Amino acid sequence: MTPFEGGTRVAAFISSPNPSYIPAAARGTSSHALAHVTDLFPSICGLAGCDASATATGALDGLDVWAALTDPGVPSPRTSMLYSA
Repeated sequence: MTPFEGGTRVAAFISSPNPSYIPAAARGTSSHALAHVTDLFPSICGLAGCDASATATGALDGLDVWAALTDPGVPSPRTSMLYSA
């Protein structure tokens, strides 16, 4: 078994009745954008308009990947993943 079998590529879905969150063109599509669970908080903060920049304790580990998930023309800001095998 490799890290790619059930560990790296897993199914996820995003649903919202609010059309301002998920553009009509992106509904019912799939994305191959690279994202990590740590990217959820900064992405949701970006949608809510809150500040997810560095704090006194340091920067967040995640990145705002929302644009990459909803628009296939936008590359993911996440370019790598760290594995410990």
